[in-house]
Amino acid sequence: MDVLERRDSRAAERVILNDEAIDQLEASVSHDVLLLLARRQPMARDLREVMAALRIAADIERIGDYAANVAKRTIALNLSAPIPPAANLPTLAETAIDLVRDVLIAYRESDPDLARLVWERDVELDALYTSLFRELLTYMMEDSRNIHPGT
Repeated sequence: MDVLERRDSRAAERVILNDEAIDQLEASVSHDVLLLLARRQPMARDLREVMAALRIAADIERIGDYAANVAKRTIALNLSAPIPPAANLPTLAETAIDLVRDVLIAYRESDPDLARLVWERDVELDALYTSLFRELLTYMMEDSRNIHPGT
């Protein structure tokens, strides 16, 4: 989100390039999980741990895809007429970062209370997203020339 706020095309290009590395890491984790399942046939808690690792890798890969999409939009925005900054965007980004960090800590430390807190705060993130969506939609409805940069 930093590249979008600063409208930094060079940093955006680096984010896009890093997405491929994240994709490769996720593929490597998936491959290793399949080998582990085939060779070790984990049960109960061990199986849950392996499956959690697979899910975490997939979620981080998806976050990388979203970051690359934001970076691509940043480059496109830099080529179009300036639009006013979205008021809730920094708060949305910080909240999302906090939740990802906290859920990874909860997983690493096997902390169910922190995991529940993250789950409960997801409603806050959804509300921020809805607010941002409405703000951008209003901006685009006010002037149809804003539709391309607003999407």
